[in-house]
Amino acid sequence: MALETRLFENDAWSAEGMLRDVTDPDCYYLVAVPPDEPDRIEAYAGLLAPRGALEGDIQTIAVTETARRHGLGGTLVQSLVTEARKRG
Repeated sequence: MALETRLFENDAWSAEGMLRDVTDPDCYYLVAVPPDEPDRIEAYAGLLAPRGALEGDIQTIAVTETARRHGLGGTLVQSLVTEARKRG
């Protein structure tokens, strides 16, 4: 939530909304951390895609300022698209 509120300021999700999403089996979330600092989140992205639904929705994507412009956001989006396809 610290990253969410820092990056999105006035448009950040509530803690309750984020918890609901990350625990929902219809959602799929990815979190990127540096290999040598597993407690430091560099980015995250979330997808809402119930299995068998006709469409999915990228719920959120966030990349820290220092991790931007290295392709991490694009990699997360592509991973979400791949997961959405797996779900149909």
